[in-house]
Amino acid sequence: MRTLRQQMITVGELKGKLREEGVSDLSQVRIARLESDGQLSVFKKDGGKIKPPSKDDGPPGGQT
Repeated sequence: MRTLRQQMITVGELKGKLREEGVSDLSQVRIARLESDGQLSVFKKDGGKIKPPSKDDGPPGGQT
């Protein structure tokens, strides 16, 4: 929580960013790192990294 305050991000904003990355449950997340360019890097507990979406990928979750 202290880190969120230092970065001036609320828990709600973090959850929203995670949803944008395709994470539906916080229990899936091992590390969520805010990069210097403002992108969120998400590492799942299963060891996989969720690739930040590009503007060519379409909406999160594959919904059109």
